[in-house]
Amino acid sequence: MHQLFEQILYIPLIVFNFLHQPTDTVCLVPLLQKLGNEITETIIASKNGEKEKVLHEMADLWYHCLVLLAYHNITPEELLRELGGKRA
Repeated sequence: MHQLFEQILYIPLIVFNFLHQPTDTVCLVPLLQKLGNEITETIIASKNGEKEKVLHEMADLWYHCLVLLAYHNITPEELLRELGGKRA
Protein backbone atom coordinates (compact mmCIF):
# COMPACT_ATOMS: atom_id res chain seq x y z
CA MET A 1 0.00 0.00 0.00
CA HIS A 2 2.82 2.41 0.86
CA GLN A 3 4.39 1.92 -2.60
CA LEU A 4 1.07 2.73 -4.30
CA PHE A 5 0.73 5.86 -2.16
CA GLU A 6 4.20 7.01 -3.24
CA GLN A 7 3.36 6.40 -6.91
CA ILE A 8 0.16 8.43 -6.64
CA LEU A 9 1.98 11.23 -4.84
CA TYR A 10 4.85 11.29 -7.34
CA ILE A 11 3.22 13.48 -10.02
CA PRO A 12 1.81 16.19 -7.72
CA LEU A 13 5.17 16.39 -5.92
CA ILE A 14 6.97 17.01 -9.19
CA VAL A 15 4.46 19.65 -10.26
CA PHE A 16 4.43 21.53 -6.96
CA ASN A 17 8.16 21.25 -6.33
CA PHE A 18 8.64 22.83 -9.74
CA LEU A 19 6.02 25.59 -9.36
CA HIS A 20 5.80 26.16 -5.61
CA GLN A 21 7.08 29.31 -3.99
CA PRO A 22 6.96 29.37 -0.15
CA THR A 23 4.87 32.56 -0.07
CA ASP A 24 2.79 31.77 -3.14
CA THR A 25 -0.91 31.39 -2.35
CA VAL A 26 -1.94 31.74 -6.02
CA CYS A 27 -1.82 27.94 -6.37
CA LEU A 28 -3.24 27.25 -2.92
CA VAL A 29 -6.57 29.08 -3.19
CA PRO A 30 -7.82 27.21 -6.29
CA LEU A 31 -6.64 23.95 -4.75
CA LEU A 32 -8.61 24.62 -1.58
CA GLN A 33 -11.67 25.52 -3.66
CA LYS A 34 -11.26 22.27 -5.62
CA LEU A 35 -11.04 20.30 -2.37
CA GLY A 36 -14.25 21.94 -1.17
CA ASN A 37 -15.99 21.01 -4.40
CA GLU A 38 -14.78 17.41 -4.24
CA ILE A 39 -15.89 17.07 -0.62
CA THR A 40 -19.35 18.39 -1.52
CA GLU A 41 -19.65 16.06 -4.53
CA THR A 42 -18.56 13.08 -2.42
CA ILE A 43 -21.13 13.89 0.27
CA ILE A 44 -23.94 14.26 -2.28
CA ALA A 45 -23.04 11.00 -4.03
CA SER A 46 -22.93 9.22 -0.68
CA LYS A 47 -26.27 10.70 0.42
CA ASN A 48 -27.81 9.52 -2.86
CA GLY A 49 -26.36 6.01 -2.47
CA GLU A 50 -24.46 6.20 -5.76
CA LYS A 51 -21.60 3.75 -5.17
CA GLU A 52 -19.79 4.30 -8.48
CA LYS A 53 -20.08 8.08 -8.12
CA VAL A 54 -18.79 7.88 -4.53
CA LEU A 55 -15.79 5.91 -5.80
CA HIS A 56 -15.12 8.45 -8.55
CA GLU A 57 -15.50 11.48 -6.30
CA MET A 58 -13.44 9.92 -3.51
CA ALA A 59 -10.62 9.23 -5.98
CA ASP A 60 -10.71 12.89 -7.02
CA LEU A 61 -10.76 13.97 -3.37
CA TRP A 62 -7.80 11.77 -2.43
CA TYR A 63 -5.83 13.02 -5.42
CA HIS A 64 -6.34 16.65 -4.44
CA CYS A 65 -5.52 15.85 -0.82
CA LEU A 66 -2.23 14.38 -2.02
CA VAL A 67 -1.54 17.53 -4.01
CA LEU A 68 -2.22 19.58 -0.86
CA LEU A 69 0.25 17.42 1.08
CA ALA A 70 2.84 18.04 -1.62
CA TYR A 71 2.16 21.77 -1.50
CA HIS A 72 3.02 21.74 2.20
CA ASN A 73 6.04 19.46 1.63
CA ILE A 74 4.51 16.69 3.73
CA THR A 75 5.92 13.29 2.83
CA PRO A 76 4.03 10.02 2.57
CA GLU A 77 6.05 8.76 5.54
CA GLU A 78 4.85 11.67 7.70
CA LEU A 79 1.24 11.00 6.80
CA LEU A 80 1.54 7.27 7.38
CA ARG A 81 3.10 7.90 10.80
CA GLU A 82 0.18 10.17 11.67
CA LEU A 83 -2.32 7.56 10.44
CA GLY A 84 -0.47 4.89 12.44
CA GLY A 85 -1.15 6.83 15.63
CA LYS A 86 -4.92 6.89 15.06
CA ARG A 87 -7.20 4.56 16.97
CA ALA A 88 -10.71 3.55 15.94
